[in-house]
Amino acid sequence: MINILPGDLYRPLIFKLLSMAEWIKNVGSYAIWICLSVIMGFVHMFVVLGPNTAGSEGIDFWFDIIYKVALIKVGLIVGGIIAILFILVDFMLLRRSSNIRKQIIASRILTIIILTIVVGSTHYLLEKTFDLI
Repeated sequence: MINILPGDLYRPLIFKLLSMAEWIKNVGSYAIWICLSVIMGFVHMFVVLGPNTAGSEGIDFWFDIIYKVALIKVGLIVGGIIAILFILVDFMLLRRSSNIRKQIIASRILTIIILTIVVGSTHYLLEKTFDLI
């Protein structure tokens, strides 16, 4: 005869809730880094486009709209590419390395900056040098 204690019925549910809490914690942690990556994409596009010198009246109004659309659309694309590359680098390198775990925040910020430079350089080469974009 099997003796079942009252707490034994709830253990699988508790383990599922704990694993779900860990998953939510990871998603929340990566949401911050993804937002930082998208902000870096906007910063890259602001550096490429320069400051907006168009006015808000007449034909300058349309140039202002084109500037903002380019900044937002391409900035989101570049930021998304940086975020995807960051998640891949974080899973493949940063989480596996034991000596980096001590300074994980600094190494993640440095990784995002390096990825921004690499993606920005690639974007510049494809746009200006090879004329593909």
